[in-house]
Amino acid sequence: MSPNALASELSIVMLVHDRPKLTRQALDSLGENTQGRFNLTIVDDCSGFATRQLVTDWAREHFELPARFGCSSFPLGPGLARNNGIDLSQHFFQRPGLLYLCDNDCWFRPGWDQVLLECWERQECRQKGLQILGGYVHPFQQRGRFISNPGAITGHSVRELEALGLLSWLMSWETWDEYGPFAPSPAINGSEDWAFCQRVRQAGGKVGVVDPPVVVNCGATSSDGKLCPGAAYLWEQEIPEGVIVE
Repeated sequence: MSPNALASELSIVMLVHDRPKLTRQALDSLGENTQGRFNLTIVDDCSGFATRQLVTDWAREHFELPARFGCSSFPLGPGLARNNGIDLSQHFFQRPGLLYLCDNDCWFRPGWDQVLLECWERQECRQKGLQILGGYVHPFQQRGRFISNPGAITGHSVRELEALGLLSWLMSWETWDEYGPFAPSPAINGSEDWAFCQRVRQAGGKVGVVDPPVVVNCGATSSDGKLCPGAAYLWEQEIPEGVIVE
């Protein structure tokens, strides 16, 4: 970790459901490319043996990290699994710093956390009423390009981020207290992430994302194995050679 890292600490909650290769990549890149202080809570939503064993082995290999692992013996679904992970994070680590949520098909760019925190701490963040900041958003959940200049934070002056769900998002614990927990939903257009973000918007807050992405989504398929409508957008992200993409 860099000695010049920002003072803010991240309470990271990673949701894991199968896909062992992508899970290993996500965990390795998180450990190697996070520069500031963080604690990690992994919640496994009833994965198969291979994924459960992988996470257990990874935690043993990285015993020096402040990491905890919880596993559900029956499927919870994304919303309830995230709720469970956040509860575990508070139990194990209390509530230092900011809350960050992610999935297990992410690849973290070097220094990703510093970019997010630097953007979060800018005065313009406050002026725009930003309450959630994403490092990446699934491409098929956008209606178009929403950033007019690299490095900007989305807002009314650019375009409100239109996304069904963030795969990489940062918020204060107070935001979670006000708008959480996630509620189960039967359809993607009413997904847990979308409903959560909508509550923030309806209360006058905003959801933004940094560009270029600092967290890459490597899962080109949905949870049921079907190709996502915008999977082709993945190849616009300049994914480095050697990064596994589903």
